[in-house]
Amino acid sequence: MNKYKIAILADSGSDVPAEYLDKYDVFVVPLRVSYNDEEYLDVDLTQEQIHEMLASGPGQVKTSLPAGEDVLNVLNEIKAQGYEKVFVITISTGLSGTFNFLRIIASDFEGLTFEFLDTKNIGIGSGLSVIHAAKLVAQSLDFDDVVSNTLKVCLSTKVFFFLTTLEYLKKGGRLGLVDGLLGSILNIKPIISCNEDGVYYTVAKKIGALHATEEIFALIKKHIGSSKNFNLAVAHNGLVEKATEIKQKLKKLFPNCGQLFSSVISPALSVHTGPGLLGVGVQVLN
Repeated sequence: MNKYKIAILADSGSDVPAEYLDKYDVFVVPLRVSYNDEEYLDVDLTQEQIHEMLASGPGQVKTSLPAGEDVLNVLNEIKAQGYEKVFVITISTGLSGTFNFLRIIASDFEGLTFEFLDTKNIGIGSGLSVIHAAKLVAQSLDFDDVVSNTLKVCLSTKVFFFLTTLEYLKKGGRLGLVDGLLGSILNIKPIISCNEDGVYYTVAKKIGALHATEEIFALIKKHIGSSKNFNLAVAHNGLVEKATEIKQKLKKLFPNCGQLFSSVISPALSVHTGPGLLGVGVQVLN
């Protein structure tokens, strides 16, 4: 356990790679998935299972916030392990009610001190902030410094991605500012990110996956600017070979990259994206 007994609490939609959940003091509250009148914990499903569910058609599979019982179980476990402070980091309030739900439950929970961060991001875009905070805790920084430093880095963290189809975002009510017609016209791929309010919007439009991938590389380069201290992450939900190709290309394009993570989209997020997501997260440290 870390010196200052600080726990990091994330939601499963932050897509933190499993090895980093194990390595650092990171606890996870699972989102929920419902299908055919059955409810599942997001963390208990595989990509294969969620893709089989989605094959029944967009809109047949639903997601929901973590159950209050699940949240209390995690908080009780954190307290039982002797932690005193909890830094809660979640996906965007513009896309999910998870942040506000956790804050409400924490307000009545005794014995722990909480700080909260709405990343205004999704998937590994949020997960990069979780990993950063966990590293700071491992370096024995005090609670206020962990929070303030993570907030600063969070503001310079983005994720850019494109999808095989926009139908799942449309059915799930998650289109935000993305034009729902684009994906079906001439194979146009909108490059999607989260704006300053944490809502999906179209950053660019390209024809086909190849051009969309190249555009993401260009967006990453622009976001990094002159920084020599940054991390990258490849995100996907089943396109393993394509994700590996992107990772190898990123190594060549950005040799100064500190860490290059690989992240699989959580089943709950896959409900709203459908199979066939490819993206890259970028975190500029200074």
